[in-house]
Amino acid sequence: MNYSEMPKILYADSDESSRNFVKIWMRTNAAGCTLTSVKNGMEALTLAKGINYSLYLFDYCLGDMTAPELCRFIRSTDTRSRVVVCSPFDREIDRKTAIDAGATDFIIKPEGFEVLRKIIRSLPRAESALRIKRRLFHSMRRSAAII
Repeated sequence: MNYSEMPKILYADSDESSRNFVKIWMRTNAAGCTLTSVKNGMEALTLAKGINYSLYLFDYCLGDMTAPELCRFIRSTDTRSRVVVCSPFDREIDRKTAIDAGATDFIIKPEGFEVLRKIIRSLPRAESALRIKRRLFHSMRRSAAII
């Protein structure tokens, strides 16, 4: 699979430990995708202006802005990509504000990562990349068993 064809995910979170957790989680659950991780909203906005992402994943509080504020900026130029806002708090006002700003999904950390797994697998080419990797793995196992 060509690197440029892989679905691209932009993840913004001001908390370094959360960014590291998501990077590790993505390696296991988002095969066939490329992940770019940034620490604030301005970095995310700068990257979003130059690259078309399949999925934006934003923590609710980014330090320099909130995810709904960032989502409004994203939606001014990109109305098609999925935007997922995640929060450690299950507050209806946060959910409503994010959705009203253009987010397609709102998940609660960490329980919502099962929802995120489904979202990622629905991205174009992500599921086919997973099938190719699985086929290659099983083919290698069969070859090893023959030897």
